[in-house]
Amino acid sequence: MNRNVKETTLKMVFTAFLAALVVVLQFWGNSFTIGPVNLSFVLIPIALGGIMLGPIAGGFLGLLFGIITLFTPFAVALMEYQGFFTVLVCLLKGMLAGFGCGIIYMWLEKKNKVVATFAAASATPIINTGVFVLGSFLLRPAIEQVMGREGSGFLLYVLVALVGINFLAELAINLVASPALHKLADLAKKKFLN
Repeated sequence: MNRNVKETTLKMVFTAFLAALVVVLQFWGNSFTIGPVNLSFVLIPIALGGIMLGPIAGGFLGLLFGIITLFTPFAVALMEYQGFFTVLVCLLKGMLAGFGCGIIYMWLEKKNKVVATFAAASATPIINTGVFVLGSFLLRPAIEQVMGREGSGFLLYVLVALVGINFLAELAINLVASPALHKLADLAKKKFLN
């Protein structure tokens, strides 16, 4: 088998594997909690896709994550009040996180692969959370209805309860797991292609 066929096969298999991880980790995501913190591991395969396969694959994996997010109880409740913006925010936050991760890695990898990996791994939760926070303002009436948070308490609720601790946990998880798994996957890729 020539090298191009091997590379294409490897990319297809790895994309399918990461897509399966996104599905499993998103559906089981609420199972991993420490006190009030919900530990989300779903951004790891999205970051790996962006880093190893490029921005299009990262965006695809993020979009898959966004589609699954639409079926969470919170998103379903928000859709009752603001369906269009709920769908828009859910799809964009994951897709842009994966795409942005891939772009950042491409920009930095020629200068320093280690820096590129850590920057891309941290960009994934930053973009995902940033788009969610911006989208929260589009969804403010729905969030106020669903969560019973109105007025000045809304911003505090979004930043602390919905974003704060969970974002820091996602960032820490991504900064530890994504670079380590990228290194392992890169070694496996080299072994397969030789």
